[in-house]
Amino acid sequence: MLPASAYSSALPLSRKAAQELFARPEDLTALVAPFLTFVQIPLEERIGEWRFAGAAKTLAEAVRRIERFAVAFQISDTARAKFIAGLLRSCSEGKEMYPKTSPREVSGPHRVVLCVQYGAPYEGLGAAIVEVESLDGSGFDKQKPESELPKQWRKMSVQWVLKMGTKQFGPPSDEVKAAIKAEKRSAVWGTWRRRWKRFKSWADLMPSE
Repeated sequence: MLPASAYSSALPLSRKAAQELFARPEDLTALVAPFLTFVQIPLEERIGEWRFAGAAKTLAEAVRRIERFAVAFQISDTARAKFIAGLLRSCSEGKEMYPKTSPREVSGPHRVVLCVQYGAPYEGLGAAIVEVESLDGSGFDKQKPESELPKQWRKMSVQWVLKMGTKQFGPPSDEVKAAIKAEKRSAVWGTWRRRWKRFKSWADLMPSE
């Protein structure tokens, strides 16, 4: 693991220290060590779940992992370090918003570089970076980023698309409405919002098998 002096401030980073460090990309790149990244996604009102966003070899790569994960889960619309920056702006100092322990169990020697979560204690949005001595034995050495969308999101997506579709295309037929409610493929319902501007009719929402 890196010596404590490698960081510009004591760990876990405070809000101010994180904002200052993340504003210096060259310093992030210089911090070379195995890192684990996690993102908290909302499941429903005031309830979130921490997901593994991937491993990284530098702190700069760890930040990119989190930003890309946030974009993939549609909780951020840009991969340019806006998700973490937004959390830091929104979250004032305090142990509930800046926990000192890893949000997920990590085996072996490790330390939290940053953990920030919006709200108290589980509003549904958060980001964490954990430095480990080695990926081997950490419990995440062979794990890929968790990409499956929460099942709770399907109901919300269906409600949203029926509301927006009725405004744009007119009321759906009973057949179309039933098909939308029965859609189970996350690759379909999980992209409705992101691709909404491309749709010209109800038929565009339901691709063939």
